[in-house]
Amino acid sequence: MLRDEKAAIAAVGICLLAGEVIEIHLTRRAPFLLLPILLIFFMFCVFGLVGVVTKWRQRRWRAIIPLAVCVFAVVIFLPLERLLREVEFAWALPSYERVVTQMQSGSIPVADGLNEIQEAEPEARLVFSVLAEKTANGVLMVEFDPEGTALRHFAYLYSSSGVIDPGSQMDSQWPGRREVRRGWFFVSD
Repeated sequence: MLRDEKAAIAAVGICLLAGEVIEIHLTRRAPFLLLPILLIFFMFCVFGLVGVVTKWRQRRWRAIIPLAVCVFAVVIFLPLERLLREVEFAWALPSYERVVTQMQSGSIPVADGLNEIQEAEPEARLVFSVLAEKTANGVLMVEFDPEGTALRHFAYLYSSSGVIDPGSQMDSQWPGRREVRRGWFFVSD
């Protein structure tokens, strides 16, 4: 493998890793951090395509390797992101459960309606805000927001009933949802 091909593969790998880290830890600055990485990645995709055209006669199928690595990075990005989110959730879950236990015991008070619970934020790992509501049915619903952006907002949601209470504010706010553990949901808008 040629030196420029190795450099292209290394750069695509670094772009993939950096993109995943930034995507997992979304902040309000994430779009600005992702932009240069996406531009570098796009540049290496173009170099890979040009390399296929210009080096095909000498290198044959090996000329495709840099472009194939770019395609592979695109294909693996979303499944890898989901896996990393699951690992991150498993790591943060004990702190989320402690917050929920404190809310259920009354040491962290939760009023009717959706409210930000600032005293819970330092207790929970990797969160920007914690929102909670008690529904009319007495169901406790707690949202752990790990700094979602306006671009793509997501959160983890706990429901004491095991379902997202129909008609609640959480139900209308989060159309995208999947259960990750009993009573715990990954939600997105």
